[in-house]
Amino acid sequence: MFKIFLKNSREFKAIEELIEESRIDFDFILNLVISSFIITIGLVVGQIPIVIGGMLIAPLLFPILSLGLSLATFNLKGIRRAFLGVVIASSIGIAASYFIANFLEGAEFRGQNILISLTPSFLGFVVAFLSGISAAYAWIKKDYSVILPGVAIVVALVPPLCAAGIALAVSDRQLFENFILVYFLNLIGIVLASFLVFLFAGISKVKKIEQVVLEKEEKVE
Repeated sequence: MFKIFLKNSREFKAIEELIEESRIDFDFILNLVISSFIITIGLVVGQIPIVIGGMLIAPLLFPILSLGLSLATFNLKGIRRAFLGVVIASSIGIAASYFIANFLEGAEFRGQNILISLTPSFLGFVVAFLSGISAAYAWIKKDYSVILPGVAIVVALVPPLCAAGIALAVSDRQLFENFILVYFLNLIGIVLASFLVFLFAGISKVKKIEQVVLEKEEKVE
């Protein structure tokens, strides 16, 4: 039933842009580091608006959606690329928050209530799954400029990573493991949801476009 969404070049362009946006280049890393700094500061001072502001500029959702796309097309090259991108981006988020948390180690961690609220739960996974459906569907329909900011706020991706960095900075292993688990549950929820959406969105056409874009990217590099 979703195949009608990939019937013209507009939808093809959406898939091409998703792969391009998920590239781990200087712009991606810069925005992720800035986002991690902002979110970490927000967690430290206990200001939710600051945390939300940082979530809006975080580009982490792109490689995650790209991973769901490559799993749907079973493109091994795309899977390796997207998986590596997610690992690198996740590591950068933790490292950036660890750095800024150490830099602010003299500050009082007034965001404990926010940190504690980031706990693993089935409902959290369901929210991530539903958000992943919205994000993937919106990307196919080219409505992502409206939908994705809301998805970034609803599903917590970078905040758990930043919280994990803070936990490392204060040497709290239990909190670190808790926040990493929250992140993985949200990650799996989005990947699974986007995989299902892309799977029913005309897999053969998407795979052809994906392969062309990946080959083009290799030539540029």
